[in-house]
Amino acid sequence: MRTLINFIIALGCEAQPLIDHLGLKRSSEARGVKLYRHNHYRLIVSGVGKAASASAVRYIAGNEPSGSRHIWLNIGIAGHAHLPKGAPGIAHFIIDTATGGSFSPLIAFQPPCPTYALACYDKPTTNYPADTMCDMESAGFFRAALQFSSIEFIHALKIASDNSAADINALDRTTISLLVKSNLNVITTLADRLGKINATGRAHHITTVGT
Repeated sequence: MRTLINFIIALGCEAQPLIDHLGLKRSSEARGVKLYRHNHYRLIVSGVGKAASASAVRYIAGNEPSGSRHIWLNIGIAGHAHLPKGAPGIAHFIIDTATGGSFSPLIAFQPPCPTYALACYDKPTTNYPADTMCDMESAGFFRAALQFSSIEFIHALKIASDNSAADINALDRTTISLLVKSNLNVITTLADRLGKINATGRAHHITTVGT
């Protein structure tokens, strides 16, 4: 049974450092979708928002052999009240601010960076909750991925891009790419650890969904 490591990333500038690092190539077979592949890696540039990230998850799952096992990673930038730009964080709790629904990812490994709560918004925000990262994709991503994998293999890793002292409007494609590039080791370490857990079967196979 083949295991795939799938990256769901909203923006092309967020995805490009990982595409280059992993040697991913654009799939000519994927129509209307920015899908990149190499060996056991899949990456979709989904576009912004919960619905877009959920659609990307379903596209990958629906276009791979039914016996495939999937590891899902949502990578991207996020706001936080005081974290410095470039600081990474893995979500240990995700809340959909529009619906109140929530998820508690299972971190069954030693995380390669700190963990934080992650609030998912429908629009960009600078009203940062206390010690919580803020994004626009994680809730849709997580809800969709739970249809295809058990919870220990679904994670969101975010990189601080703006805070109370760094204006969100000052971000550009180059800056965003550099923030992701500076965290490639953290991203690939997370992917590798999940791959090893899957290979050895040491994780707890829990299928509890969010509220």
